[in-house]
Amino acid sequence: MDDLERRLYRYRPVGPPAALRMRITALVRERNERRDREWVLPLSAAAAAAMFYTFAVVERRAVLPAEDPTRAALVRRLTEQLGGDESARDLARHIVSLEYQPEVPVE
Repeated sequence: MDDLERRLYRYRPVGPPAALRMRITALVRERNERRDREWVLPLSAAAAAAMFYTFAVVERRAVLPAEDPTRAALVRRLTEQLGGDESARDLARHIVSLEYQPEVPVE
């Protein structure tokens, strides 16, 4: 070891003051806590949306009337006339829903 190295060896790097270290770690901890809370609101909104969607599906299934046999026959016949494929069936359902009004008994 030469003289310069011996002189430099006496000086060692030191860490930051304890107060500064405490302030930095407190800020980091606070930021992490805020970050943990940031996902709660979007997650809650998504859960509420999924819940309301599920309720709506269940309600729609409960409210829909049973398939009218006349309507089903009309859709089947029109589907065959339009070609018989999936798009023909969709078009037939749409046309029948626009044109066919079942007779509702008056009480």
